[in-house]
Amino acid sequence: MPKISEAAMRAFLTFLDLETYLQAALDWCEKEGAASLEEVLEESTDFAQSLKLKNLERKRLEKRAQEALADSRKSTAPAESLADSRKSAAPAESRMRGVSATWVLDVFPAMVKSSTGKDSPNFIEIAPFLAHGDAGIGKGKVCPRDGMPDSSIVDALFSEGNSGRSTIFLSWVWSYKVLDVCSALARWLKTQGTNASALVFIWWCFFTNNQFRIQSGGTVTTQDLCETFGDQLKKVGRMLIMMNKYRDPEYVKRIWCIFEVHMAAAESIKTELTLPDSAQEEFDELARGGLDSLSNLLSSIDTEKAEASVKTDETAIKVLIKSGAGFDRVNELVEETLMASLTQEFSRALKAKRLGNKSVDAKAAAGSGGPAIRQLKQTTQLSPEFTELVEQLTNGTPEAQEKSAAVLRSLLFENAENQREFAEAGAIGPLVALLTSGTPKAQELSAAALRRLARVKVAEAGAIGPLVAVLSKGTPEAQKQSAAALWILALNDENQVKVAEAGAIGPLVALLTTGTPEAQEQSAAALRRLACNGENQVKVAEAGAIGPLVALLTTGTPEAQGKSAAALGNLACNGENQVKVAEAGAIGPLVALLSKGTPEAQEQSAAALGNLALNGENVVKVAEAGAIGPLVALLTTGTPEAQERSAAALRRLACNGENVVKVAEAGAIGPLVALLTTGTPEAQEQSAAALGNLACNGEIKVKVAEAGAIGPLVALLTTGTRRAQYLPAAALCRLARNGENQVKVAEAGAIGPLVAVLSKGTPEAQKQSAAALWTLACNGENVVKVAEAGAIGPLVALLTTGTPEAQGKSAAALGNLACNGENQVKVAEAGAIGPLVALLSKGTPEAQEQSAAALGNLALNGENVVKVAEAGAIGPLVALLTTGTPEAQERSAAALRRLACNGENVVKVAEAGAIGPLVALLTTGTPEAQEQSAAALGNLACNGEIKVKVANSGAAVAAEALLKQRESKNA
Repeated sequence: MPKISEAAMRAFLTFLDLETYLQAALDWCEKEGAASLEEVLEESTDFAQSLKLKNLERKRLEKRAQEALADSRKSTAPAESLADSRKSAAPAESRMRGVSATWVLDVFPAMVKSSTGKDSPNFIEIAPFLAHGDAGIGKGKVCPRDGMPDSSIVDALFSEGNSGRSTIFLSWVWSYKVLDVCSALARWLKTQGTNASALVFIWWCFFTNNQFRIQSGGTVTTQDLCETFGDQLKKVGRMLIMMNKYRDPEYVKRIWCIFEVHMAAAESIKTELTLPDSAQEEFDELARGGLDSLSNLLSSIDTEKAEASVKTDETAIKVLIKSGAGFDRVNELVEETLMASLTQEFSRALKAKRLGNKSVDAKAAAGSGGPAIRQLKQTTQLSPEFTELVEQLTNGTPEAQEKSAAVLRSLLFENAENQREFAEAGAIGPLVALLTSGTPKAQELSAAALRRLARVKVAEAGAIGPLVAVLSKGTPEAQKQSAAALWILALNDENQVKVAEAGAIGPLVALLTTGTPEAQEQSAAALRRLACNGENQVKVAEAGAIGPLVALLTTGTPEAQGKSAAALGNLACNGENQVKVAEAGAIGPLVALLSKGTPEAQEQSAAALGNLALNGENVVKVAEAGAIGPLVALLTTGTPEAQERSAAALRRLACNGENVVKVAEAGAIGPLVALLTTGTPEAQEQSAAALGNLACNGEIKVKVAEAGAIGPLVALLTTGTRRAQYLPAAALCRLARNGENQVKVAEAGAIGPLVAVLSKGTPEAQKQSAAALWTLACNGENVVKVAEAGAIGPLVALLTTGTPEAQGKSAAALGNLACNGENQVKVAEAGAIGPLVALLSKGTPEAQEQSAAALGNLALNGENVVKVAEAGAIGPLVALLTTGTPEAQERSAAALRRLACNGENVVKVAEAGAIGPLVALLTTGTPEAQEQSAAALGNLACNGEIKVKVANSGAAVAAEALLKQRESKNA
């Protein structure tokens, strides 16, 4: 009989994850037809023996597995759903627990000395006493991850409040001594503020991993460990590197530490560094040695030489890093964090005057009278040790220039104060000069330093031209750094124009295919920023960027994929580019990245697809490429920005009728409704818009309401941004085109907020709110509620102050409100008649239609029928009988019909020339226009003289023909 997968057996036997084993077992038994797990285990004897099955209470575990298997066979649910239903939050919560920093500092050292008899053993020595073994802290305590005895330290400490959800991930080495570790931790905590230790819980593998299970005999692959450490680091989102010393630190020799730095670089996770107090004396010695000592320290970092105790781990991780961020990036991150620590220590040393007279070399250089140094003394408070850096950039030897640029690059990393001070001190000019006059290495380092300085000042110093030149002529590293610097410069709107005018687009496009992977990433990033400018969108496309960017979506590094998707998204803001990007084959790869890309790639791919869907043909192609499902998935699993972009893309896809059905069938409604309350403001807005588009479909608008959308949409009218109030208003308007929804929207409290927006909202929000009130007022009870909420006055005001579109919606709302007798009086008293009459001639076609309808409803009131005529409505209404849209003709004929119920008005309507157009509509108008025209002519014929005119106009013949036509249809 075939054996069950080794991975599943290992998970089972080592208690790593019983549920994972059960799922694999169920899948395997279904596939192979095994009768029971007992049968599987009997056929796996050799493997089980090798993993010390006898020591793991085989019978108890077997019984649990058998029960689970029996339950699964009784269930009709898929195996995956069954396994998921048995998972509890406890295992996942346990794996994310960190040890309290307070407990580590206050309790742990004494516990170590008591158990080991040593003041400061290393953690390898401590583990058998406290992490596992008979005296282990978690000995005998139930592990929430597998329900078995013996837990991790954090689980054992949880009930006492000495562990909690991790706030930082510690990257360290087991060979560190406990007092050095506590010292380093205490130094870092001092930088975090008062009482920080009480708020810090550290994901620390010694404390968080269940060392009992690791020691139980099961084997764990490199991939298993990579996934464990990588996943936890990503979930924590912040990493503290702990080194034991500055010179030749153990940290950079351990491949697992380097892997964690690699993960931090790949995921853009904030990284900090700390060292023990014993490193202070070492640092002072380095500082007294000047720039050479500091530069040599940084240049000695070579993470590619790191090793692991297990050779296969070392090989596997190095392959992983080379295929990802790369060792250059890892080296750079280690250097940057180390330099940040050096900078902080330098400041502390200067304040404490620890360096004394031994730093005389630097001070002597500073006082030698060089022009750069004198300028620095006049413009900045930088210490002599730092001013020496800038002096060496200009007057130093080529080697000194390189070293100074290297140190300066690191000093500027994520240190806003240093960036400001060095910019003000005149460092930018010498760095720019090195781009053309320096060695290749100096060019690389200068470009890297410039990318971290003030964007506007770097551009003003003339850096753009030299940086562009390096794109074509520099070393691969210099090209990468120059592209990165141009990317940062292009964050400024004016610089986007300047960089393009300096000729950067062509070389950047070339690097997309000829550059190193890192240069491709930075070039794509720079083109992305340049394409924020409308004219540049055309230039970048004409330079041939679209094809290479599309290629990078599949062949580039994960980072390059995200940057390329972003660049294509910005290019697709241009109508012609939307066609070109689609024709270049971008849609398929972008859809693939929605599921398989990095978080950034998912965000940017969703954005790009949303922009592409602004094109009518693309909106179909994107859906056909399978984008809807992954976009819907990102609404719940994606980052906040991915949720925003996915909701926006679905909004645009739902502008197509067929796509509306597909989006709803893909399960989008529920997640979109959830985002109305849980999402970012942007996600809320885009979700409201998407739901509004979905609600254009009659059946789906019912489902949207049933999913609970109405309440959150109403809330957004008051809690959302003023700019985006129109989105929930528009969604509510479309939902309210259903009779039941009209009641639900009103009951949800929408009327008051909608009325408020009429006065205080943006023009677009006013229009949509008026439209929503128009729709709500199709319901008899709502007609009263809308009026009582004070809508009439603001609606009347919008007839003159609103946009042309808002005028039409307001007229329509007033027309519906005037279906109520009391409201007819209120609307007239609010001064609506005059503005409505004016819109008959000057308004948009919709405004003309709705104003005619409103005046017709107002004329149902005896006093209003006189007022409407006196306001001059008859002439414009007669004109619309021939010049208006078919609907305007219907509404005008109806209004004239009602006005002609008044004897004086009969004469006025006839004198205004209405008879001829009304007779014409009996044959040329819509059925509704024919009916209203016949009724109007009938009212006019109540007057003896006018009756003759109506008869002479051929009305009788037209009416008889109309009657025969209808009789023939009904026959």
